[in-house]
Amino acid sequence: MVRLRVRSRSFVGSCLVLALLIVGTGYGLKSVRDALIADRTEQLAKTVREGYLRVANYYQLAAGGDMAMARARQSALAALQEMRHASNDYFWVTDYDARFLMHPIKPELVGQLLPTLDPGSKTPLHGRLAVLLRQQGSGYLHYHWPKPGSAEPLAKVSYVIGFKPWGWGIGSGVYVDDIDRAFWVEVRTLGAIGLILLAVLALFWFGFRGDLLPRDQRTLFQQQRPTR
Repeated sequence: MVRLRVRSRSFVGSCLVLALLIVGTGYGLKSVRDALIADRTEQLAKTVREGYLRVANYYQLAAGGDMAMARARQSALAALQEMRHASNDYFWVTDYDARFLMHPIKPELVGQLLPTLDPGSKTPLHGRLAVLLRQQGSGYLHYHWPKPGSAEPLAKVSYVIGFKPWGWGIGSGVYVDDIDRAFWVEVRTLGAIGLILLAVLALFWFGFRGDLLPRDQRTLFQQQRPTR
């Protein structure tokens, strides 16, 4: 009876450990995804600021008389058009009304308002961008946009900075599915670690169970274990 009671307690304890592992894994996965999103968006903001500084440099050249202002604008747009980062992500430029001045992947958009491709969206995307530029000056913009070579709009987050001297919005973005792809790589790693922990727990449980059996049953239990 005592052995049975101890055995039951050890089983309950093992179940609690397993439950804690499952809960901990779920919390860990959420934390990993949140950390990945935070890291990518922070890096995105840093990259856009670098593009902003590139534009500001051309403006300073023109303001100092070393370059005509019109040429400075053209040179700044050309520089941004060639810049790439991360997974071949690109820069784009609009005015404060969210009308494209430069888009390296879809040059046919130049002169047009930023289109709204978000499913079920009630607020025009160009309106949201215009408000962001005029009221905040910089910030993140969540919307849907197709990847280069595709027509299907996918979730995307961009960081945009307004350059007041020229009335430009300088932006670049990352696709959420690229972040999720990196997330699932982390999930597989955590899953492998979890399986190892479960295997160790199983070895402990069956080894401990064998020690709790009566002497005659313990001998039979050990004889039934697979030999190497």
